[in-house]
Amino acid sequence: MGRQGLSGHQGRHGLIAHLRRAPSPIGRTSPMRSHIGAIATVTAALIIMSLPARAADDWVTKQSAKSVADTVSALTAAVDKAGAKVMATVDHQANAATIDTGIPATTLVIFGNPKLGTPLIAENRHVAIDLPQKVLVWEEDGVTMLGYVDPAELAERYGFATDHPSIKAMQGALGKLTDAASADQ
Repeated sequence: MGRQGLSGHQGRHGLIAHLRRAPSPIGRTSPMRSHIGAIATVTAALIIMSLPARAADDWVTKQSAKSVADTVSALTAAVDKAGAKVMATVDHQANAATIDTGIPATTLVIFGNPKLGTPLIAENRHVAIDLPQKVLVWEEDGVTMLGYVDPAELAERYGFATDHPSIKAMQGALGKLTDAASADQ
Protein backbone atom coordinates (compact mmCIF):
# COMPACT_ATOMS: atom_id res chain seq x y z
CA MET A 1 0.00 0.00 0.00
CA GLY A 2 1.21 3.48 -0.81
CA ARG A 3 1.78 6.28 1.54
CA GLN A 4 -1.27 8.33 2.47
CA GLY A 5 -0.85 12.05 3.04
CA LEU A 6 -2.76 14.43 5.26
CA SER A 7 -5.34 15.03 2.56
CA GLY A 8 -6.36 11.39 2.60
CA HIS A 9 -5.00 10.83 -0.90
CA GLN A 10 -2.28 8.41 -1.72
CA GLY A 11 0.78 10.36 -2.65
CA ARG A 12 1.17 12.86 -5.42
CA HIS A 13 -0.46 10.64 -8.05
CA GLY A 14 -3.47 9.93 -5.84
CA LEU A 15 -4.25 13.64 -5.48
CA ILE A 16 -3.92 14.25 -9.23
CA ALA A 17 -6.19 11.30 -9.98
CA HIS A 18 -8.71 12.61 -7.46
CA LEU A 19 -8.65 16.09 -9.04
CA ARG A 20 -9.16 14.60 -12.50
CA ARG A 21 -12.26 12.75 -11.29
CA ALA A 22 -13.71 15.78 -9.45
CA PRO A 23 -16.43 17.66 -11.29
CA SER A 24 -15.17 20.80 -13.00
CA PRO A 25 -16.06 24.10 -11.33
CA ILE A 26 -16.35 25.61 -14.81
CA GLY A 27 -19.99 25.98 -15.75
CA ARG A 28 -21.11 25.97 -12.13
CA THR A 29 -22.06 29.28 -10.62
CA SER A 30 -22.08 30.08 -6.97
CA PRO A 31 -25.40 31.28 -5.52
CA MET A 32 -23.86 34.72 -4.94
CA ARG A 33 -22.84 35.03 -8.59
CA SER A 34 -26.33 33.99 -9.67
CA HIS A 35 -27.85 36.76 -7.55
CA ILE A 36 -25.38 39.36 -8.79
CA GLY A 37 -26.09 38.33 -12.39
CA ALA A 38 -29.83 38.58 -11.84
CA ILE A 39 -29.49 42.00 -10.22
CA ALA A 40 -27.30 43.23 -13.09
CA THR A 41 -29.81 41.95 -15.66
CA VAL A 42 -32.75 43.62 -13.91
CA THR A 43 -30.79 46.86 -13.51
CA ALA A 44 -29.84 46.90 -17.21
CA ALA A 45 -33.46 46.23 -18.20
CA LEU A 46 -34.70 49.09 -16.00
CA ILE A 47 -32.15 51.49 -17.48
CA ILE A 48 -33.09 50.51 -21.03
CA MET A 49 -36.80 50.82 -20.27
CA SER A 50 -36.28 54.28 -18.79
CA LEU A 51 -34.55 55.66 -21.90
CA PRO A 52 -37.70 56.36 -23.94
CA ALA A 53 -39.29 57.98 -20.89
CA ARG A 54 -36.25 60.20 -20.44
CA ALA A 55 -36.31 61.16 -24.11
CA ALA A 56 -39.98 62.08 -23.77
CA ASP A 57 -39.13 64.23 -20.72
CA ASP A 58 -36.75 66.29 -22.88
CA TRP A 59 -39.65 67.27 -25.14
CA VAL A 60 -42.06 70.13 -24.77
CA THR A 61 -45.39 69.18 -26.35
CA LYS A 62 -48.55 71.17 -26.94
CA GLN A 63 -51.90 70.44 -28.45
CA SER A 64 -53.09 72.53 -31.39
CA ALA A 65 -56.68 73.48 -32.10
CA LYS A 66 -55.88 73.43 -35.84
CA SER A 67 -55.11 70.74 -38.40
CA VAL A 68 -51.48 69.77 -39.01
CA ALA A 69 -51.38 71.78 -42.26
CA ASP A 70 -52.91 74.87 -40.62
CA THR A 71 -50.60 74.56 -37.60
CA VAL A 72 -47.55 74.31 -39.89
CA SER A 73 -48.75 77.40 -41.81
CA ALA A 74 -49.27 79.31 -38.57
CA LEU A 75 -45.85 78.24 -37.28
CA THR A 76 -43.99 79.29 -40.44
CA ALA A 77 -45.85 82.63 -40.41
CA ALA A 78 -44.91 83.17 -36.74
CA VAL A 79 -41.26 82.31 -37.50
CA ASP A 80 -41.20 84.84 -40.37
CA LYS A 81 -42.89 87.50 -38.22
CA ALA A 82 -40.29 86.96 -35.47
CA GLY A 83 -37.48 87.68 -37.93
CA ALA A 84 -36.15 84.11 -38.03
CA LYS A 85 -35.79 82.05 -41.19
CA VAL A 86 -37.57 78.83 -42.13
CA MET A 87 -34.82 76.62 -43.55
CA ALA A 88 -36.99 73.65 -44.53
CA THR A 89 -40.31 71.96 -44.08
CA VAL A 90 -40.25 68.16 -44.25
CA ASP A 91 -43.59 66.46 -44.94
CA HIS A 92 -42.99 62.92 -43.71
CA GLN A 93 -46.50 61.82 -44.72
CA ALA A 94 -45.85 62.85 -48.34
CA ASN A 95 -42.45 61.14 -48.27
CA ALA A 96 -44.01 57.93 -46.93
CA ALA A 97 -46.58 58.00 -49.74
CA THR A 98 -43.74 57.76 -52.29
CA ILE A 99 -43.10 54.21 -51.05
CA ASP A 100 -46.79 53.36 -50.79
CA THR A 101 -46.79 53.62 -47.02
CA GLY A 102 -49.40 55.57 -45.14
CA ILE A 103 -48.62 57.43 -41.95
CA PRO A 104 -50.64 60.14 -40.21
CA ALA A 105 -49.76 63.74 -40.99
CA THR A 106 -46.26 64.42 -39.65
CA THR A 107 -44.33 67.56 -40.62
CA LEU A 108 -40.99 68.85 -39.38
CA VAL A 109 -40.34 72.60 -39.53
CA ILE A 110 -36.66 73.58 -39.37
CA PHE A 111 -35.91 77.23 -38.64
CA GLY A 112 -33.39 79.42 -36.95
CA ASN A 113 -32.03 82.79 -36.02
CA PRO A 114 -28.25 83.18 -36.30
CA LYS A 115 -28.30 85.59 -33.36
CA LEU A 116 -29.32 82.70 -31.10
CA GLY A 117 -27.53 79.71 -32.60
CA THR A 118 -24.19 81.20 -33.66
CA PRO A 119 -22.91 81.96 -30.13
CA LEU A 120 -23.55 78.33 -29.14
CA ILE A 121 -21.84 76.97 -32.26
CA ALA A 122 -18.87 79.29 -31.62
CA GLU A 123 -18.49 77.71 -28.16
CA ASN A 124 -19.07 74.10 -29.20
CA ARG A 125 -19.32 73.15 -32.86
CA HIS A 126 -21.00 69.83 -32.03
CA VAL A 127 -24.22 71.64 -31.13
CA ALA A 128 -24.60 72.43 -34.85
CA ILE A 129 -25.98 68.91 -35.38
CA ASP A 130 -29.04 70.00 -33.35
CA LEU A 131 -29.34 73.46 -34.87
CA PRO A 132 -31.23 75.14 -36.38
CA GLN A 133 -34.23 74.56 -34.15
CA LYS A 134 -36.90 72.05 -35.13
CA VAL A 135 -40.58 71.74 -34.30
CA LEU A 136 -42.46 68.58 -35.16
CA VAL A 137 -46.18 68.86 -35.92
CA TRP A 138 -48.11 65.60 -36.06
CA GLU A 139 -51.55 64.07 -35.88
CA GLU A 140 -52.16 61.57 -33.12
CA ASP A 141 -55.57 59.96 -32.65
CA GLY A 142 -57.28 62.84 -34.44
CA VAL A 143 -55.49 65.50 -32.39
CA THR A 144 -52.79 67.82 -33.74
CA MET A 145 -49.68 68.00 -31.56
CA LEU A 146 -46.53 70.16 -31.65
CA GLY A 147 -43.29 69.21 -30.01
CA TYR A 148 -39.69 70.23 -29.72
CA VAL A 149 -36.64 69.29 -27.70
CA ASP A 150 -36.25 71.63 -24.75
CA PRO A 151 -33.13 73.79 -25.30
CA ALA A 152 -32.15 72.95 -21.71
CA GLU A 153 -31.43 69.45 -23.07
CA LEU A 154 -29.00 71.00 -25.57
CA ALA A 155 -27.34 72.84 -22.69
CA GLU A 156 -26.92 69.57 -20.81
CA ARG A 157 -25.84 67.60 -23.87
CA TYR A 158 -23.19 70.09 -24.99
CA GLY A 159 -21.99 71.52 -21.69
CA PHE A 160 -23.63 74.95 -21.75
CA ALA A 161 -25.01 76.58 -18.63
CA THR A 162 -28.79 76.27 -18.51
CA ASP A 163 -28.93 80.03 -18.00
CA HIS A 164 -26.80 80.68 -21.12
CA PRO A 165 -28.38 83.69 -22.89
CA SER A 166 -28.86 81.79 -26.16
CA ILE A 167 -30.46 78.80 -24.39
CA LYS A 168 -32.85 81.09 -22.50
CA ALA A 169 -33.67 83.02 -25.68
CA MET A 170 -34.36 79.77 -27.57
CA GLN A 171 -36.65 78.54 -24.80
CA GLY A 172 -38.60 81.80 -24.91
CA ALA A 173 -38.78 81.89 -28.70
CA LEU A 174 -39.89 78.27 -29.05
CA GLY A 175 -42.55 78.79 -26.41
CA LYS A 176 -43.95 81.90 -28.11
CA LEU A 177 -43.77 80.45 -31.63
CA THR A 178 -45.52 77.21 -30.71
CA ASP A 179 -48.13 79.10 -28.67
CA ALA A 180 -48.88 81.26 -31.73
CA ALA A 181 -49.00 78.23 -34.01
CA SER A 182 -51.33 76.24 -31.77
CA ALA A 183 -53.71 79.06 -30.82
CA ASP A 184 -57.31 78.77 -32.00
CA GLN A 185 -57.41 81.81 -34.30
